[in-house]
Amino acid sequence: CAVTWQLVAAQQKFQDHAGHWDDLNRKLFDGHPLLDSLFVGPLVKYFASNGVLLAIRSDASGATGMLLLAPARPGIMMSFFPSQTPIGPVLLASLDDTPSLFRALPRTIMALDLYGQDPDYCAAAAKHGVLATEDMHHALTLNIAMQGDFSSYWSARPRKLRQQVTGAINRV
Repeated sequence: CAVTWQLVAAQQKFQDHAGHWDDLNRKLFDGHPLLDSLFVGPLVKYFASNGVLLAIRSDASGATGMLLLAPARPGIMMSFFPSQTPIGPVLLASLDDTPSLFRALPRTIMALDLYGQDPDYCAAAAKHGVLATEDMHHALTLNIAMQGDFSSYWSARPRKLRQQVTGAINRV
């Protein structure tokens, strides 16, 4: 099955592909809200330069991968990663998809930096050693595993904390 990459101007074409973007987000990352087109679309609209590209990986079944790329410096492309988002908008099942992407990019591109990838929601977590990769940790994020409902969680917090929060809310 032939895999192809299409590179289009993100500012002009992202909204045309928003439905496919959301389908992939649901399929790959259970509909992560920070990867939803309702969040990513305005980032592209208001913060992307003319050089930002939407890369679309397709096979006979349709779009199977998408990411937003921006020129970083000579020879290097990077994921589009404005300061307004905590996660880089990359929808790839694994990094095995990237060798064919390099063939679609201009021949002067030698490296691809994928910034802001959450290990719970990114292709880097599924890398299989196809490429030389280097992980550089950017920031730690907090996940809270919830057991039961919010009332159970809140009642297990220290009494003094609950009183302080309730007092702050009442002052507002």
